[in-house]
Amino acid sequence: MNIRSIVLLAMLAARGLAQAESVDALYAQGQQALPDGWKPLARTERAAVFVHRESRPVDGKLAVWVHSELAAPEYFEKDMAYVSMRERMLVDCKAERTGSAEWIAYPARFAGGTVVAREKRDKEMSDAVPDSLEAQLLKSVCAPKPRPPAPKPRPK
Repeated sequence: MNIRSIVLLAMLAARGLAQAESVDALYAQGQQALPDGWKPLARTERAAVFVHRESRPVDGKLAVWVHSELAAPEYFEKDMAYVSMRERMLVDCKAERTGSAEWIAYPARFAGGTVVAREKRDKEMSDAVPDSLEAQLLKSVCAPKPRPPAPKPRPK
């Protein structure tokens, strides 16, 4: 391990980022720490995920913010650690497709600290994989599809 790695680990430990937190604990904390506009969405292997209750139309799609609390730090450009991120997702309810329009990373829990990175994305849409986070987002944001009417019973 080189001196730069040791210094980086010491800095992370000082910030409380060196140890991973459990996703379940972050999921519970998020329900208290995030403002009222956020609701729980899912737990993945690496993050507790929340979705903002408000969405707005953009080019025939819905734009909605997704917030993720990472169990362990991730890095932007190798040396900028972040544990919290928000992503502006575009959702096409009719086509069941999602895409990312913007991504923001924060060094402290629940979008705290000075922004580590912010990127605009190309908004490329892709099909939601069944049972994925994107599929859960579609269910959360989109109104349920109307059921087809039941067939009328045939007279005997």
